[in-house]
Amino acid sequence: MSTESVLVVDDEPDIREGIILLNKNPNRFFESACNGLEALEMLCSKKFDIVVSDISMPKMTGTDLIKAAREKGIQIPFIFISGLSDSNVNHKLENCTDWHLIEKTDIKKLEIKLEYDESILNNKFVFGSSVQLSQVFINLITNACHAVEHLEERWIKIQLKESDSFYEIVVSNSGPQIPEEIQEKIFQPFFTTKDPGKGTGLGLSLSKNIIEMHKGHLALDLNSANPRFSIQLPKN
Repeated sequence: MSTESVLVVDDEPDIREGIILLNKNPNRFFESACNGLEALEMLCSKKFDIVVSDISMPKMTGTDLIKAAREKGIQIPFIFISGLSDSNVNHKLENCTDWHLIEKTDIKKLEIKLEYDESILNNKFVFGSSVQLSQVFINLITNACHAVEHLEERWIKIQLKESDSFYEIVVSNSGPQIPEEIQEKIFQPFFTTKDPGKGTGLGLSLSKNIIEMHKGHLALDLNSANPRFSIQLPKN
C-alpha cells in the first residue's frame, strides 16, 4: 500500500498535535511547521501530498502560503482551519455560493435550488467562525458537485430551516445514496472514494469537527434516497 505525507501548519503546538492525533491510518506520515514561511521552505525541499494549514499566522499567513506555493508550481491540495468569531447564518449561507472555489465542475449545466423562508434571514445569529463554517458549506457543495457531474439529472438543493432550538442547513443532490457499507466511514479522517487528485479524505472529518466545535451536529440522512447532509447549529 502506498504512503502519503501530510504537512500540518499552525503557530499553536496543541493544534498541530491535535490534527496529527486524528490520523488512524499507519500509511500516512505527518510533519509540521509553525508558520507559513517555514512551511514554504519545507514544500520546496520535500514532497508532500496534502497541506492542512491555519489561516492567520505570523511571518506568512495560510492564504499567502498557498499563493506562494502555487507560484512555485506546487499544486497539492490545501485545507484551511481558523479560530472562532461572531458571524451571521445568512452571511455564511451566501458565502457558500463562491462557486470559483468548486474546482472545475461545469456550473452552467447544474441546477442549484435554494430554499428558505424569508423570515429566517432577518436578524438571525449564531456564535461561530464565518471562515470555518463557510469551509464546511463549500466542502459539502463541492462533494455534491462531484457526485452529480456525470449524471444526466444534475441538481443540488440547499435548504435553510429553523426550529425552536437550532438552525438547520441541508445540502442534498441528485446522485444515488451513499452505499450502506461505507456510510459509517465517510466521517473518518482520510477516507475517500474520489479519484486520485480529487479528494483528500479530510473534508467531511474536518467539517464534522468544525460543526461540533460550534456545539452543532453534522449527519448523513440515512432515510433519504439521495445524499442528504444536515447541519444543525444551536441558536444563541
